[in-house]
Amino acid sequence: MNFLPIVERELRVAARRPGTYWVRFGVAGTLLGLLAGFYGISVGFGLDWLEGGQNLFLVLQWCALPFLTGFGVFLTADALSEEKREGTLGLLFLTDLRGHDVVLGKLAAQAARGFWAALAALPVVGLTILLGGVSGTWFLRVTLVIGNSLFLSLALGLLMSAASRNGFKAVNGTCLLVLMMQVGVLGLDWIRADLDASRFTAQCSLLSPAHLLFAAMEIPGLTPLSAGAFWGQWGAQHALGWVALLGAALILPRSWQQRSERGPSAGIARWSARWRFGGPAARARFRRRWLAGNPVFWLAMRDRGLARALVLGVGVSGVAIGWWAGLSPAGKRGEAARDALATMIFLAEWGLILWTAASAAGFFSELKRSGSGELVLATPVTPEQILNAQQRSWWRTFGWFIVLLAGVEAYLTWERQQATGWSAAASPQAVGEPPAWAQPALALAGLGLGELAQIMNLLAVCALGRWWALAGRKPWVAVVRAIGLGLVLPAAVLVVVQWVGWLTALRFMGMRNGNANANWFNVLQGALSLAVAVATLGKDLWLIRWAHRRVRERMRIVLAEVQGGRFRPVAKLPTGRRRDVVVGA
Repeated sequence: MNFLPIVERELRVAARRPGTYWVRFGVAGTLLGLLAGFYGISVGFGLDWLEGGQNLFLVLQWCALPFLTGFGVFLTADALSEEKREGTLGLLFLTDLRGHDVVLGKLAAQAARGFWAALAALPVVGLTILLGGVSGTWFLRVTLVIGNSLFLSLALGLLMSAASRNGFKAVNGTCLLVLMMQVGVLGLDWIRADLDASRFTAQCSLLSPAHLLFAAMEIPGLTPLSAGAFWGQWGAQHALGWVALLGAALILPRSWQQRSERGPSAGIARWSARWRFGGPAARARFRRRWLAGNPVFWLAMRDRGLARALVLGVGVSGVAIGWWAGLSPAGKRGEAARDALATMIFLAEWGLILWTAASAAGFFSELKRSGSGELVLATPVTPEQILNAQQRSWWRTFGWFIVLLAGVEAYLTWERQQATGWSAAASPQAVGEPPAWAQPALALAGLGLGELAQIMNLLAVCALGRWWALAGRKPWVAVVRAIGLGLVLPAAVLVVVQWVGWLTALRFMGMRNGNANANWFNVLQGALSLAVAVATLGKDLWLIRWAHRRVRERMRIVLAEVQGGRFRPVAKLPTGRRRDVVVGA
């Protein structure tokens, strides 16, 4: 037998996959466009290009770290658990293959995409060295840290996938592990230092790639990490990835079988089922209330484990923040609470985007995978009723948390703006000054529309996730696609447009080089933020309408799709709509 036969096969398959080439082309093209745009802005507005090279590299490195880390999570977190659900993993172990063959084969198959994407990005990012402000040592360190972070996320995903049969549990567990590895250990050290930078010492943070990336930077005012300390910390994180792979290889041969109905595992399974679905009496009451009126809503709402976990997490987080802020020194009590809340809100927003999109996509993916969707449509239930029932159950699960999060974030933002004061309103209006009401009015309108735009972003991502999960095969591919194309890419375009508009307005009003009037500067920022929020709302409304229309019109034919078939539009009807057929493999 060949050495690592699954690795060889998976690499050959990845080399023949068209997506491998398109990923490289897309990553390199996007970065080249960003570089050209930055250069055009710098030349057009007379900015310091040497400093711009360093700034561009900083932006790229801090964008690449979460992107590639999340990329690794979604690639491997459901790789082995999917094989368990399909029943194909046991067939592999009937041969001479061992756990490490399967684990390394999955690693090679999934890591190839991230590796080729990163390899295509390196020459483009390396141009920042020629632009000045970035040394070769800094570039090499950042490359090693980001590549190691990708490897670590892939390894942790395989570890959780080997230990779990449920794909959502595996992905959620992997996200939690990666989040603790990147941010959680940093938070522990900051809590020990009571948010005082002079007392901060990296102990738990030595396991964090984010801390290593920050310590490896070579910018004025920051002492770069010594070579010995860098290689020691990098080696420890790399070894942690191999430990995770070893754990996956040891767990996998012992976890693919169906578990016994007796023993400790059976007790855990019964407790988990009671947590998710409730006791016999609660299940009976829920069936009597919802099954006769709307069976699809009952099907979508019967698993309440995520809703209960959300309530528990909010309660524990609130108690922890209050307790920690109360132990802080009196002068820092309010500041500590605000900083902790702001950090947790930022993490909760991205976690909410992930979990809500996964919940919406997972429901329709399961309808298609199990064949239950085709059976449901054989009844008088219509696609419109299925979509409305899932939306209703989604809102009952996450709606209160979305409103709570938006309210707390709006309060903190308004409090921060009130603390800075309104300079135009505090003094008599001078000649050439904006009206006294302009800054507060624009800030209030931008704050309200901004929070509404964030909620609509969430709804748009979930709508796209529903359709792509229904039309595709893997729900997590649909989630990543929805977040990338429905949220990240439009947000990046709008930020660039806002930046160009800001610089253009400053140049038009003669407010460059530090000569800007503070009042007009604030009014300009408020107006641009308001315009971006309006554009975001328009984009989200269009995406929601497009995705829901496709779900309603094409649900029947997609759910009846043969195994291995694909969705192909072939003709137009007299009404102008396309007729879709399913083509077998």
